[in-house]
Amino acid sequence: MNVFDALPVSFGSSKTEKDPNSYKNRNRDNVWQVVENGFSKCFEFSNKRPSTFPSQDGLFTHGKWEVETLQKLKEELNGVKSKLNSYNLADWHDHTRKNNYAGTVMRSLRKFQPEFLTQAWCKFYEVVSRYKLIPKQCLKKKLLNSVHLCEAPGAFIASLNHFLKLNHPEIEWKWFATTLNPYYEGNDLQHMVNDDRFIINTLENWWFGNDETGNVYGDNYLSSLIEKTKFLHPVYLVTADGSIDCLSDPAEQEKKVVHLHFTETVCALNILERGGSFLLKTFTMFECDTVCLMYLLRCCFTHINVFKPVTSKEGNSEVYVVCLGYKGKDHVPVLEKLNVYYYKEMKEALFSRNDIPDFFIQEIINCATKFKLIQTSVIERNIETYKHQHKRKRSRLQLMDIRDSTANLFIEKYKIRPISPKDFVVHDQDADAICLNLFPRDESGTFLERKMFKQLDTKAMLDFYKGKLDLVETDWDVEDIFWFTFSPNSKIKLNLKFGKPIEKVRTSKFCKGNLLAIYTELVKLCLETGVKIDIPDQLDLDKFICKNAIDTNDFSWTENYNECQKCFFEKFMSACEKLEVGDDLILKGFPLLTQFNVGVIFILGHLFEKVGFVNPSVSPYSIILKGLKDSDLKSLISSISSSMCDRKTDGLVSLVHITYLCESEILRCVTWINQITLKFLSLIMLKKLKETRQT
Repeated sequence: MNVFDALPVSFGSSKTEKDPNSYKNRNRDNVWQVVENGFSKCFEFSNKRPSTFPSQDGLFTHGKWEVETLQKLKEELNGVKSKLNSYNLADWHDHTRKNNYAGTVMRSLRKFQPEFLTQAWCKFYEVVSRYKLIPKQCLKKKLLNSVHLCEAPGAFIASLNHFLKLNHPEIEWKWFATTLNPYYEGNDLQHMVNDDRFIINTLENWWFGNDETGNVYGDNYLSSLIEKTKFLHPVYLVTADGSIDCLSDPAEQEKKVVHLHFTETVCALNILERGGSFLLKTFTMFECDTVCLMYLLRCCFTHINVFKPVTSKEGNSEVYVVCLGYKGKDHVPVLEKLNVYYYKEMKEALFSRNDIPDFFIQEIINCATKFKLIQTSVIERNIETYKHQHKRKRSRLQLMDIRDSTANLFIEKYKIRPISPKDFVVHDQDADAICLNLFPRDESGTFLERKMFKQLDTKAMLDFYKGKLDLVETDWDVEDIFWFTFSPNSKIKLNLKFGKPIEKVRTSKFCKGNLLAIYTELVKLCLETGVKIDIPDQLDLDKFICKNAIDTNDFSWTENYNECQKCFFEKFMSACEKLEVGDDLILKGFPLLTQFNVGVIFILGHLFEKVGFVNPSVSPYSIILKGLKDSDLKSLISSISSSMCDRKTDGLVSLVHITYLCESEILRCVTWINQITLKFLSLIMLKKLKETRQT
């Protein structure tokens, strides 16, 4: 069956046209050509000539070098991209989304109700359907073990599952994934995918390193990963979908991501079985570091392809390097040296220019040229349509034809069909129910305006923050104290996790990322300028049977979290020693931004009759634990203290497993409290900072 038999009737009648040169026929041919081209953005490296490893003694001993032709391509690409600097980022993205030839693919796929359908799901499905990512050994043994690096939010896994259930249901599949830990509050939100719907329901399959950060550059990450994945042996598929936010400097995207791609590759070479496949997301290939990495892959695998899926955003540089037929660790003599340089800054080139054959350099030039031309033509097309949008009805109709045809061809070409929900990775879970931090990144303003924002004077910056805060909805519609009681069926489940000490709180599962960013920036400004903030404290302690209140209002929780945590715990232990059944305990200035702090409330909430959250305008982040009902508190605190003493060099990241905090009714309560309190405190700081500037 011709794939175009499935195209929509908008292409015209299936009957033969009387005039083959009529507009209708010519238009149909043009549409077909555009659609086919969308699925043909690929480049195959020749394997006819042997590629040999340079001597490992020469690795990382030569300065960075350049290929003149590649630098010229880079200059030309950046010249075209620079035309976008004056466009509003949000408006531009909306325009390119509407004009994306593959823009209706996801909408068309929804009728099949795939699990966790995202753009990444579509991209991976294209790759795994087009290339033989599943090695013959797996088909023969009916067994596949896969490792997914930098995988958040998890769409590659859901996509692979769908593909296997449709095409190889007999295969027994096990998977293991890594990513930056979305729950580790020391991680920068800008470096993470802000979507944990899939992760929270499959946490047992995820690993965040020994330090709980998930950072691939972390201490002993490589050796620990190798050890951790031994239970999966043999690993026949590794995917690496990592990237870094380069909005601040898009012209140097390749240089910013090269070390990440190097670490992902070294991980794959260490854990893959002979004959295995490696899928690596990369971008342009203009710099020597990328050329060296590509040559390394060419030496390690029998087949190398570069592919840009039709569902990959048309105007960006994203491509996937598909590496098939791993030759095995025994055939990678430089692997030990690569492992040594895993943690080191790449100041020198992996290989010298003379180490790489001229024929391979020419292939890189051909590959880079092809994808550069694809990208620039799309950008120019989008600029042209942006200038003349709301015009040219015929062009809009043709765009609709292309989009619908691309979606139909995607379904036909890759034989998409539904699978049973019982075959999903996540069973019987409402993935959205316990995920509250799905907040989009701020894409307001043009690139030039965003660059200028960093140079704003303090007054302009404060006005900007005020405008953002005014958009945050807050509504305290209860009395001065909101009382909360845990369900009698809810139990304390201690699960202490230690990791890298958190110095600054940069993200939180328990509040909006953009609100936290404004709050922490204002705290930083106050500290830098010496501005003292008068925190309101009108809480009447005489109303409570309180022998001791733990006051941490003067703690700089977000800027010096680790020290604040230690000081708090000392005060906490001292206060608990004096508590008797029936007593109350009050915490003042205790922010609910981290797993540890929320875990404290989770534990105490089960040991006291009820928990009271005080209106921020009365006393911000003041929490009342009313009526101690369990004498086990002291032994519980003693157990935690003992564990902390055993891990003095580590930070206590959490007291309770994150899934319990997310499944508990306290999650929405704490998120609501944080939103109100952070806005309230931010407005106080804004006012004080403005007053200070005027004096």
